Amino acid sequence: PNSKLVFIVPTTWLILDDFSRLRQFLAERGRVEVFYVGRVFPKVNVSAVVLRFTLGGRGLALYDMANGGWRIANGEGRGTDSEVTPIVTSSVAISPSPPNPLSRVAGEGEPNAQHMQAAPLSHAVGEGPGVRAEDSRRRPNGGFAVSKPTYAGELIRFETPEWLEFEQSGAPLGELFHIHFAARSPEFRNSGLVRTAPQAGDVPVLTGRNLAAGQINYETCYSGWWMRREDGVKLRRFYGAPHLVVGHTKGMRLVCAVDWRCYPWREEYHLMPREGVQVDWGALERYLNGEQVQAYLQALYRDFTPHLTKTMLERVPVPLSALL
Repeated sequence: PNSKLVFIVPTTWLILDDFSRLRQFLAERGRVEVFYVGRVFPKVNVSAVVLRFTLGGRGLALYDMANGGWRIANGEGRGTDSEVTPIVTSSVAISPSPPNPLSRVAGEGEPNAQHMQAAPLSHAVGEGPGVRAEDSRRRPNGGFAVSKPTYAGELIRFETPEWLEFEQSGAPLGELFHIHFAARSPEFRNSGLVRTAPQAGDVPVLTGRNLAAGQINYETCYSGWWMRREDGVKLRRFYGAPHLVVGHTKGMRLVCAVDWRCYPWREEYHLMPREGVQVDWGALERYLNGEQVQAYLQALYRDFTPHLTKTMLERVPVPLSALL
């Protein structure tokens, strides 16, 4: 009991399904503490977290250390109390001495009376499952911590009561739509259906470069491949019906448009309504491209992954106004 392991891992560990069993394994056996430090390694375009696991403990804590209060890359200083994200417990927010995960072993670096500052909790707009209002607290500089007394290995995100309330305000996108991914390049290449020079009646195979918010460029052939439009269903059945195309975009952005012409695509997510779901396509397109959805994705996931993932997309709430 109380044995500790410290790992430095990419932020993708927090949310990718590939790591769900590992998150669950750790959650079942102890306490998981995550220190988000961002892009701290020189010449490496990867965001990182320090993961501290305590055997026999319980729960989850997520600390935002990206404001410079503590640096892992060069070991410069441990900051001041005012630079450290509060750790929230019960009815007060407590700012301990900087929680260096590399030195906190056998009680070293634990909060003590000389380094605690208590502040009353602000009023919370709403509460989400597994996250109490007092467990996610904003700071004037935008940083905050997330604390969960119980943790089962689910996604680790920068959750706040406000964004959890927004997430619960509509039906999850994944419950309303089947989310597919386009046929891959090898499938096109091996299909015998594509060519590099267009013939009469051919259309370009579209890519993410053809997609913009609310618009699709059907004219430019960025893929270098042409094919007959009616042959698209031989690769993916959903190519044959109007549907929503969502970009597999870099950065935490959601870009989408309805493909009314039913062209073949080499990339992107393709959303088809589930049985019985009636969609106002124009309203849905405007909503998903809107600022509120972009802010929601940025707030919860920051730069955790290079691209928007299917799991993130499934959780985006859809309001009743986008349905018929």
